[in-house]
Amino acid sequence: HPIDALARGRVERRDDALAVEEPLEIRVVAGGVERRVTVTMRTPGDDVELALGLLVAERVVDGPAAIAAWRRCGSQGNVLKAELAPGVEPRLQ
Repeated sequence: HPIDALARGRVERRDDALAVEEPLEIRVVAGGVERRVTVTMRTPGDDVELALGLLVAERVVDGPAAIAAWRRCGSQGNVLKAELAPGVEPRLQ
């Protein structure tokens, strides 16, 4: 992205990198029922780790063993489904 930067007392035109921020919708699937947990903004990359950390921190699941599989969906891949292991029920109050 072009910017005007002050360097050595002068304004210089140069390119600068920008971080991209996009939404990520996190869903859980348990017993064939899909539930939306949240939508968060993030810099794309490491989405599974982010989603797992959020699900554990919010006490939706107890830990990584609660997740049987991850599925990405949505037209832009901005939806991540955590398919829970058999017998695991999410805590969604």
